[in-house]
Amino acid sequence: MAEKDDDNIELTLTASVDKIYRGGYNYYNGEKIYAEESFDVIRDNKELTFTFKSEFHTRIATGELFTIKTDYTIGKDYIPRKVEITKALGRERVTELFEANNKTNLLKYSFIKRGRDQVCEVSTPPRFHIGAPCAATSFLFILSKKFDATSKNDYVSFISKNQWEYSGPIISKTFSLEKLAPASENIEIDGKSLTGDYYKFYEFDMDDGKIKKSKKEKKEKESIKIFLSKHMAMPYLVTGQSENQIKIKYLNHLDTQA
Repeated sequence: MAEKDDDNIELTLTASVDKIYRGGYNYYNGEKIYAEESFDVIRDNKELTFTFKSEFHTRIATGELFTIKTDYTIGKDYIPRKVEITKALGRERVTELFEANNKTNLLKYSFIKRGRDQVCEVSTPPRFHIGAPCAATSFLFILSKKFDATSKNDYVSFISKNQWEYSGPIISKTFSLEKLAPASENIEIDGKSLTGDYYKFYEFDMDDGKIKKSKKEKKEKESIKIFLSKHMAMPYLVTGQSENQIKIKYLNHLDTQA
């Protein structure tokens, strides 16, 4: 059965596939909304996977609509299996495809434009994350291993710096996440009281695979504060050092098995 919701995300639902969440985010610069994201989370009970289907929309300075569609599939261990990112602006269209082989610990990356593929392959640790322009999936890595609430927890993410042309292979980034309070807290967003946990996110520079010893001031400048929900680590609020914020617009829990 095909389903098309109000946010134009097309889904194919079968007896073994359920839509368990739908939601949206607003992206702010100060008080101004400059972009929006809508998403659905699909559970495949046969394949034991979850897929986040996201659409991001914003307008550039010329008034043209810039769209990013992301399909992000994880296994029951919350490790990425397949991530497909399609960017569209005017006549430009680019697709980036990440395909993970968890048996061989290899990650295949394809950059696809006008039917031509640029392909590379890298080795991964057993547990890793794939960076994607989708707020809903940004912190899934916290679910991939037991979190130590008493110290910083380190993770590895693979990202692409390619835009409209292929400029090079994917790279790895090392970052840390730290829980800021032992107990959950309540905050209010747009008149709604939400319960979650505050974390601080640190990204580090890499030098030949080793973390550079950065000054504390630099680390603090690069840190991001996150208020995570109890729902598959989807953030309610992401705040950087600038005036930019990502705020939850709505999050509906649709899981009839919960």
